[in-house]
Amino acid sequence: MLEALQQIKEAETRNEQLKQQLQEKLQSEESEQRQIVLEKKKQLQEESAKIIAEREDSLRLKLEQEDQALKKDAAKTKDQMQANYERLKETAVQKIIERVIAQYGSQ
Repeated sequence: MLEALQQIKEAETRNEQLKQQLQEKLQSEESEQRQIVLEKKKQLQEESAKIIAEREDSLRLKLEQEDQALKKDAAKTKDQMQANYERLKETAVQKIIERVIAQYGSQ
């Protein structure tokens, strides 16, 4: 009977040691998994930041190109309007002179 109790006690001790080893292994695996998840999260954040930066650069370049095109168009339109103004101004002055001459005669 004492021998049976001794065997039970030894079995309980082995079970307790095995339980402790399993718990330690589980904690170790959980820690490894947490580390893997953190590394993946960091990697995804870096990739996301890179993609966002590339997209921002692309949009910035596109906006700069559009800005340059609009400035070029505005300058072209201004030049055309200035040319039209000069042409119409000459025509208007000429017509005024013709009217004055027609009305008052040339002296």
